Amino acid sequence: MQNKGLIKFLTWAFGLACLFQLSFSVVTRVVESNAKEDANKYFFKETKDGKKQLTPAGLAEVQRAQKTSHLGEMELVDSLVKAKEAEILNDKANRKVYMGLTYRECQAWELNLGLDLKGGMNVMLEVSTSDVVRNLANDSTDHQIKTAINAALKAQKKSTNTDFVTLFYDEIKKLDTTGTLSLYSKFNNGDLKDKLNKVIEKSGKKVATNDEVIKAIREETEDAYDRTYQIISRRIDRFGVAQPTIQKLTASERILVELPGVKDQDRVRKLLRGTAQLEFWLTFDGKTAKSKYLDEINNGVTLADEDTNKVGGIHLYEKLTAYPSSGAVVATAKLADTAIINKILREAANEGYYDKDKEVKFMWGHKPDTADIMSLYAIEVTTKDGSPLLDGSCIKDASQDMGNKGAEVNMTMKPEGASEWKNITGENVGRCIAIVLDDQVYSAPVVNGQIAGGRSEITGNFTVEEAQDLANVLKSGKLPAPARIVSDTVVGPSLGQESIHNGLISFILAFIVVLIYMVLFYNRAGWVSVIALITNVFLLLGILAAIGAVLTLPGIAGIVLTMAMAVDGNVIIYERIKEELRAGSSVPNAVQNGFKNAYSAIIDGQVTTFLLGLVLIMFGSGAVQGFAVTLCIGIATSLFTSIFITRLLIDSAVQSNRNKMSFSFSFSENFLRNVHFDFLGKRNMFYIIAGIAIVICIASFAFRGLSFGIDFTGGRTYVIRYDHPVEAEAVRASMAKQFPEAPEVKAYGSSNQLKVTTKYRADEEGDSVSNDILNKLYAGSKTYFENETSCPDIEAFKPSSSDEKSKFGILQSDQFGMGVAYDNLIHSIWALVGGLIVMFVYIGLRFRSWRFGLGSVTALAHDTILVIGIFSLLYGLLPFNLEVDQYFVSAVLTVIGYSINATVVIFDRVREYRKLYPKRDLMTHMNDAINSTLARTVNTSGTTFVTLLMMFIFGGEVIRGFIFALLVGVVVGVFSSLCIACAVVYEVSRKQRAQELAK
Repeated sequence: MQNKGLIKFLTWAFGLACLFQLSFSVVTRVVESNAKEDANKYFFKETKDGKKQLTPAGLAEVQRAQKTSHLGEMELVDSLVKAKEAEILNDKANRKVYMGLTYRECQAWELNLGLDLKGGMNVMLEVSTSDVVRNLANDSTDHQIKTAINAALKAQKKSTNTDFVTLFYDEIKKLDTTGTLSLYSKFNNGDLKDKLNKVIEKSGKKVATNDEVIKAIREETEDAYDRTYQIISRRIDRFGVAQPTIQKLTASERILVELPGVKDQDRVRKLLRGTAQLEFWLTFDGKTAKSKYLDEINNGVTLADEDTNKVGGIHLYEKLTAYPSSGAVVATAKLADTAIINKILREAANEGYYDKDKEVKFMWGHKPDTADIMSLYAIEVTTKDGSPLLDGSCIKDASQDMGNKGAEVNMTMKPEGASEWKNITGENVGRCIAIVLDDQVYSAPVVNGQIAGGRSEITGNFTVEEAQDLANVLKSGKLPAPARIVSDTVVGPSLGQESIHNGLISFILAFIVVLIYMVLFYNRAGWVSVIALITNVFLLLGILAAIGAVLTLPGIAGIVLTMAMAVDGNVIIYERIKEELRAGSSVPNAVQNGFKNAYSAIIDGQVTTFLLGLVLIMFGSGAVQGFAVTLCIGIATSLFTSIFITRLLIDSAVQSNRNKMSFSFSFSENFLRNVHFDFLGKRNMFYIIAGIAIVICIASFAFRGLSFGIDFTGGRTYVIRYDHPVEAEAVRASMAKQFPEAPEVKAYGSSNQLKVTTKYRADEEGDSVSNDILNKLYAGSKTYFENETSCPDIEAFKPSSSDEKSKFGILQSDQFGMGVAYDNLIHSIWALVGGLIVMFVYIGLRFRSWRFGLGSVTALAHDTILVIGIFSLLYGLLPFNLEVDQYFVSAVLTVIGYSINATVVIFDRVREYRKLYPKRDLMTHMNDAINSTLARTVNTSGTTFVTLLMMFIFGGEVIRGFIFALLVGVVVGVFSSLCIACAVVYEVSRKQRAQELAK
């Protein structure tokens, strides 16, 4: 082995670098553990009888917080302990804790855990480019502009790679049948005027062409997208979450936000979704608004009650309680009734009872005042253009503070804003001015006198966190374009801990199985493989930490699969060494030639899988990308350990005592050595078997179809845990009474867990939608909790920051809008097609014949159809999830990579035999190649299958369907590699081969 010294140096260098990188994870865990211990010591002390009681300082904190908190005592204490823990960590953030680095700096270098391991939230936001285009138009109500925008929005739901501006322009062209429509006349306003004037000056024309206008619009929308990303990034940075991920998905005009460890999902949604459109409006008093608007609307407008089919419909005062008072609050209503009231008010505006742009605007308060009661305000429009008295552009700074009424937000205005605010307050003494953010009234104080100096406060029954978030939003600035949540995943902390436990158990068991197998089959060389495997996993984790990759549960599956593929490299080498030993070579020569002859098969097999990993990275997202990144890095480390580490260890052992270096036991020495099965001669039988299986699968596609996950169809899913075993059908019947269309309810893992899937209001988002669905889920579930303390109310039903509370109720929720679901489906199809094309091209080039490419792709198509077909045949029949989702697609691509690996090893041996024995016929070459590599195929497939079986049994419900697909893939992949791939190559090559032999 050449350059042995360099390889030793690199091995030690990589090992020390990975050890250094992983040390940061240990340090941060120690710091966090100490912070948790210190927080508990601050609040609790142990009595003589071993019980815990509050310390004087802790008791004072609790009593102070109880004055403004609506939480129960236990939940409040738990919240305060966690807040103290966060305070301690925040205090240590900039203190040096390790090698001159601060805790925050160490966090940046530790190994990141994904949402499925740590719990937290994943949100995908779609920037509303349509609103930017609408605002850029001179008249947003222009018929052609409105028509083009609405048509483009519909087209956008069916297009994954076309931006909104392009779709908008396409629709404009369809409307412009005469070719005379000028976009310049419709967009030459204040926002685009300067930019279009420069275009005109440069071209020397009187007006800009449509193409030039669209180019200017696109620049504005791209700028709005970038600014939205920057503002959201600032909001998240100030939110205080450790290791947030904020990623621009430019092609789809979306932004991906991942917040591991965050518990309060409602707070995050409000923070991300708010545009920070701050406005100041005058309000009507209750008496005036009631007599002028509400009484007339109640007497003249009715709304059909779709739920109860009530004769005569619903009148306003059936859902709304009006107040004939002089205060800013005009009326109140239950939170659940606000959606119906909004419909009545919209209908009244459409029928001309009031003008919502030039007369009055009805707005709700930002949160319930007491229990679930919401306040309604009547905003007086006093300007000709319908604009507010003052907007958020006047704000210079904002901060959270504590006032007489609890937490509040202090605002400092810019000089011009301060002057205008002074005039406004001076002219409206005795009246109420509503402070409105994103069309929600936060407060409406009475003006007692003129306010000078440009300082003002927002009060509104805030918690400290709400006041901090509001100040954060105001300081970060107004979003140039609204951001709509199109996908949303929440994982509770207890589910994350269970995933870590299950993942580690399955990993340890899989490692033990591989260790035992290799040692029992390859004797001392098996121990070398074990050391190489440990090194491989160590290097893999170190590299993941170094590049800032996120370790997910599928990522752990990727590590386990990497172990199996690393074993494959060792098996190929050891089988080659055994062949050399049987041929009479000395141990040193056998080792040298064995490694030399194994290189091409190992490299080709690993490269093909690596290429498929790249396809997954390109087309996948979230946990799928995490799996692919782990797999690709694992392939690189497997190559290094299989080729170099294993070689160093074996050479060292041979040099010290060659007689003790053994590669088998007596029972395994000649395993599958003298097999001479006529695989090619039986090919017609294999064609029939494969054909029957494919026909059954296609028939299943036609008659049963597939069970698609919501990431392909859109909708919401919830994993709900009860405090005792429940029947899925009974809960489904209960849920059916709550939803217009009965949701799908399935058992999920243990007997007390269910997975509920619904498409109800699938493409809508917002607090009212979330609350509506949660209320229906809670109503359909609450009777199935035996113990009242398990889930006493809807708040306990949601994922909670308390680990104790989160053991029951909703453990995980996922939401995918229709547009995102369609994108996921198209990307997955392209990933599968792209993977097959990549394999065809690579194999064709590597073996210098398109025939080998065709044989490999045919075998892979066979594997793909059968794996998908098994899911079609068995979904609903097996006691675990068999949905076709993004995890499933990554599993199919992994099967393709694994299968091609086995095929490449056989093709490599065919290529070798063709060079050694050019006069032999092609059928003999192929049969000999398959039989001579049969030991490798059985050993590698066996270790992989058993390894996956450990993960299937012990890895947890989250990835059970994913692992099942891999198990099926290993079986069908072995069949296609042995019985299909070479047979297809032979069918398309024998005529050419006969001509070559005749010459």
